[in-house]
Amino acid sequence: MNSRTTFPAFKTAAKGVRGLVTVYYWIAGILFVLSLLALTTEITLRYCFNRSIPESAEVIVIGFVYVYLFGAAALYGRNEDITIDVVYRMLPETFQGWLMLVVHLAVGVTMGVVLFYTLTLIELQGHLLTPVALLPMSIWYWPLVVATASILFTSSIEVWACLIWIASGSRPEVWPRDPQGDVSRREGFNRLTEEEKS
Repeated sequence: MNSRTTFPAFKTAAKGVRGLVTVYYWIAGILFVLSLLALTTEITLRYCFNRSIPESAEVIVIGFVYVYLFGAAALYGRNEDITIDVVYRMLPETFQGWLMLVVHLAVGVTMGVVLFYTLTLIELQGHLLTPVALLPMSIWYWPLVVATASILFTSSIEVWACLIWIASGSRPEVWPRDPQGDVSRREGFNRLTEEEKS
């Protein structure tokens, strides 16, 4: 059974995951470059001109927090879990879908709890400002909200994929093969593992 033609709604959702991951890669990349430039400027001012912009340290740290969390959301969306892959490949094929279902359900539940308490924290600290730059304290927490909501969305799509896989025996692809025959890093790893077994 070809899940890509049988489940058009899943195909649309998978396209949404791919689009979201691409946006997050760009945001993380741009913020990384900007944060690095700001850090370089601050170091140059401090050690070459004996001057400093006090607020910059706080802004730079916030920038790197955004880079880390958007990057984490993007990597989860890409399904880049090499450690899970090792365990997954050791199981018989009939249990692989169940393992991935448990993993994605656990991640989704965890992200749901983190999202709830982060939003609660933002509400409680809504009137507070950061100590130096005097920015709203919530600026520290919004990237966590975006990352957890994104991972929760991605997890739900992966849970859906696992249910289709378990029910039909055909695993739907969130990240399909390149039309020219190139395979993803995950598929390359799987192929290497299979070659080692034979």
